[in-house]
Amino acid sequence: LLRWFSQAISTNFPRTQMNFIRTQNPTTSSDGFVLNITHTLLKICKPFLIDPEKVTLVDAYFLDKNLLSLSFADCTRIALVELVSENGEDDSQNVDESGAESVNASADSNGGERVDVGDSEDGDVDVRGPEPTEKEKEGEEKAEKEEKEKKDSGASESDSAVGDRDSASEESRPLSASFALATTTPSPTEAVATVGLTHNFITTSFFLTHVAIHVGLIPMLDFYLQFAQSLGRMIPGIRDRLRMGTNIAERDRQQLKFLRTRFSLMVREKYTMDALLLDPTLIADVLSFYEFTAVYLSDLLQRLPETSSELALIPEFIVDNVARFLEFILQARNNSLTTDQFFVPPAIIKFLILFIATGRTRNPYQRAKLVDVLYYMSPVANASSSEISDPFQAATPYLHLIPALIQIYVDIESTGRHNVFYEKFGVRQRVSILLRHLLKQSGYQVIFEKLPQQHTHLFLQFCSHMVNDVIYLLDEMLSKTRAIRLFEERRSRTDEWLQVPMEERMEEENENTQNERIAKDYSVLAHETLNMIYYMISHDIHTILGPEMVDRVGELLNYFLDHIVGQKSKQLALKDQRKYGFDPRLLLTSLVNIYLKAFEIARDDFVAALLRDERSCKLEVFEAALKTMQQRSIASPEAVAKWQQLIASIETQRAELALAEMDYSDAPDEYLDPIMATLMVEPVRLPSGNVLDRSVIERIILTSPLDPFNRSPLTL
Repeated sequence: LLRWFSQAISTNFPRTQMNFIRTQNPTTSSDGFVLNITHTLLKICKPFLIDPEKVTLVDAYFLDKNLLSLSFADCTRIALVELVSENGEDDSQNVDESGAESVNASADSNGGERVDVGDSEDGDVDVRGPEPTEKEKEGEEKAEKEEKEKKDSGASESDSAVGDRDSASEESRPLSASFALATTTPSPTEAVATVGLTHNFITTSFFLTHVAIHVGLIPMLDFYLQFAQSLGRMIPGIRDRLRMGTNIAERDRQQLKFLRTRFSLMVREKYTMDALLLDPTLIADVLSFYEFTAVYLSDLLQRLPETSSELALIPEFIVDNVARFLEFILQARNNSLTTDQFFVPPAIIKFLILFIATGRTRNPYQRAKLVDVLYYMSPVANASSSEISDPFQAATPYLHLIPALIQIYVDIESTGRHNVFYEKFGVRQRVSILLRHLLKQSGYQVIFEKLPQQHTHLFLQFCSHMVNDVIYLLDEMLSKTRAIRLFEERRSRTDEWLQVPMEERMEEENENTQNERIAKDYSVLAHETLNMIYYMISHDIHTILGPEMVDRVGELLNYFLDHIVGQKSKQLALKDQRKYGFDPRLLLTSLVNIYLKAFEIARDDFVAALLRDERSCKLEVFEAALKTMQQRSIASPEAVAKWQQLIASIETQRAELALAEMDYSDAPDEYLDPIMATLMVEPVRLPSGNVLDRSVIERIILTSPLDPFNRSPLTL
């Protein structure tokens, strides 16, 4: 029975390809067929899923055998670490020109093939079985000879068939150590021989079901989400044409009729998919199966060392599919799912946290997806629900969770995806929210406050990306706000506006709608990042105000304070600012709080950093902010008094700085930084021979780790 299922799954393996279209792949089965296979295999697994102790019977070396002709190639593994061979020596670790690592893993002592993990052309890690050694060839010849003698001596017919199949499969069906893609697919009725089928029923059913979910259910979930997005994109087109009223042109009338008909058909199709994919029984079965998987993988992660070849055999798609399924039901929770059907077992949550914290994968996109799932399952994303428990509440905090989240925050800068620039802001927002939630617990606070000493460069990168992001987000938000204001002014002139052609008006309205969405989204992201910066400053984490970062923090604060209360603030006046997510009062409050806390902690160093920003540091802007705070009761009397002290300190240091500039005005050029043209305080020589001030080159490296003169790699 399992052999037949493996044949059906192997035939449908093209379904896992990106942008798969069934009409262009006539050899694949329908969605209903593969979903039925998945559901049936889940039922087959159900008896052993209820007993967590059965996980000890799952043997990962099943993945290292030539079993069940499963069509699976080019898989990425969970543990991309250097492995230890059976003789106790470290296998060599090769690094190619692109910096990608190749890892060699020994198979088990029962004769498994050696697994060579390297980079494939598309950037993923592939797994290929190497050519057999002379010793392995001799063993194969000996096995074939024994099989032939067994057949000649009157072995049973079934054993004879197995021997024939084994001897014939060398050329027709070469398989790698990890479900490699068969060059020829046997028919479902043909007996499929394996290498003894020595693995137990639980192991075979377990991994076969995972591949079935990968081939059947997950592609259907992806299509469902894409289909729902397409359905949503049709609504503005219908709405725009309905807005035209009786003046609609014949062409638009025909398009409206077509869109309505198509929309109606797509809604019916979506209801059909809802009935299949949101079936409570299916969801419960998959969650039960993934709970068993989570227990098994958690046991491997905690029991085995990082150098275990057993752990290195687990395909990464198993973890990825867990995240994708959870993401699907989390997005569908407002549909027909009840609270009970939506309940995610604690074992799954524990595994996700453990997997992130142990850093078993170097794929930043996959780690970001796991963070998304944890975020949506946490109380911070479900503030209105009292039934959501806190997955991070544990007697002992996960020691590596905070560093792992910060590493994800940094690594998401470059995932290799075409839209990573826009994706990273959402991921970082959720990481920031999770960090601030974790930091409410004293155990995590201690871990976080020790990070600057334990992971200095990582923490500096974290601070640098935060500042870069908030500058970009606030700048874009203010830019979109100005565009919205211009649109409001244009539309308020009714006579003029009605003279504009209908299509042009619709285009401007659509563009304004997009600007409103961007301004609102970026405002939320920017405020979350500002909150994180304030937390770090208020908890006296010196890195954020250290010599590498203090100038950038000062420039950030000065630039946006000028936009909020300076002359440029007049460009941001909107009829209903909060509708667009722009709240100048809230933004000013955030900036003032950071100013005052930084001044309280760093004082003279912070004021000096403010003054080094000659473009935006203006006394009149600080005085305008003081006036606004007093008139609108934004700050307490104590905060107003501290702001006045800040202004006085700026005035004093500015006068001292002017005298110092007169003293050093004739300094030789070799004493000046060649990039900033300022007097070097701590000159350092680069490998290229150029001399820069340490603060300047450190700032450059945090943004781009390259020598600014010859683009060669540099590190702190």
